[in-house]
Amino acid sequence: MKLRFSDKMHDILDIVVEETLRTGYRSAGVDHLMLGLLRDRDNNACRALSGLKVDLDDMKRSLDSEIFLEEPVPSAWTQSVHATREAGEVIKIAAAEAYRNGSGTIRTAHFML
Repeated sequence: MKLRFSDKMHDILDIVVEETLRTGYRSAGVDHLMLGLLRDRDNNACRALSGLKVDLDDMKRSLDSEIFLEEPVPSAWTQSVHATREAGEVIKIAAAEAYRNGSGTIRTAHFML
């Protein structure tokens, strides 16, 4: 089965690149994946977290305070952002969850599994 990202996941991955640059990095880590999900908010991952009574605003503030560097990377570097090894592993796990659930499409919920 060939796997692909949903349109929503493509949008969120674009946000992940923006969050990576905003926080001063050139490599998107697991924290940046979470920041992308949190910035979008209209996704199953955020709905699941909200259902668990997680304060999404507090989570975003906490992530920002842990990883934020003072100098953002210029947005012209958008094309050079790549995933860290850890973020790549999370994406592989999400793909495995999609496959295991019989879906050919990787969705936001697969990142929470």
